This record gives sequence, structure tokens and C-alpha cells, in this order.
Amino acid sequence: MIQVHKDRVDVEHPLVVIAEDKTYLHKGNSALYPRACETPLNRGVEARLLQARGSWLQIELTGGQIGWVPRENALLDIP
Repeated sequence: MIQVHKDRVDVEHPLVVIAEDKTYLHKGNSALYPRACETPLNRGVEARLLQARGSWLQIELTGGQIGWVPRENALLDIP
């Protein structure tokens, strides 16, 4: 039962890994939106994909923070 739930989460919200140092989390899907936090994300940070819009990904970090990053700065684990 637990494995089924995990598999569903993996499909609905694939793993995202930040691929570039100094990637900022934004409050919207553009660099024109303010930063969600002033601390940049670095390579290797993992998150879950919530949605994609254009060249931006909305992600949720393991701590629960939600924001947008450029698609070019992230790797997607889509099964």
C-alpha cells in the first residue's frame, strides 16, 4: 500500500533536481517576479514538480516552500 502511494506521488509530482548553482526560487513564472527567498538553491537540491508553465517549473522543496525556477536550471525525473 505504501509503495503504491509512493509510485503515484512519483508520477503526479516527479522529482526535480537543481542543476545550476545560485538558482533563485521566484514567486511567479518569470524573473520579473520577486524572489521567494534570498538564499539561492545550489546544484543537487531536490524538489517535487507541481506544474510547468512555459520555460519555468513550479516546485515544492522538501521543507514545503513553493516557488518557480527556470526549466534550464533543473533536471526532471519523468518516468
